[in-house]
Amino acid sequence: MNRPSLNLGDLVEHWTVVSAEQDLVAAKHRDTRLGFALPLKFDGRFGRFPRGRAELHPDAVGYVAKQVGVDAVSLGLYEWTGRTIKRHRAEIRTHLGFRVPGHPGGGKEHQRSRSSAARPGEHPVRGDRMSWPPWTRVRRLTR
Repeated sequence: MNRPSLNLGDLVEHWTVVSAEQDLVAAKHRDTRLGFALPLKFDGRFGRFPRGRAELHPDAVGYVAKQVGVDAVSLGLYEWTGRTIKRHRAEIRTHLGFRVPGHPGGGKEHQRSRSSAARPGEHPVRGDRMSWPPWTRVRRLTR
């Protein structure tokens, strides 16, 4: 399948790992840095996590790989199911200020105090946003 190339403007706007994200990515083992950074940027671009490698544009993979200092081929070894990706998704949700319904801290009873939401440079409502459940759970719930 041939995809049209992403232009430099799209790569810079949607796939650049910014300084706050660089700290998160740098804390990962070298083998999983790219597998963490790509879902982080994909979620920021599309509002959900990729289901697998096939959803990631090769230009975006190469661009992010250069930023995190690994070879793009290393993404082939990343497991898209299992504990690692689940932990990475949870860290990304926390970083972006989302809570998952049905998980600890995901219900209405667990609200952030206004004092913690009023930190300089932080969006006052972002911590109260809820994220959609994973697509596999949605499919299971709608059967």
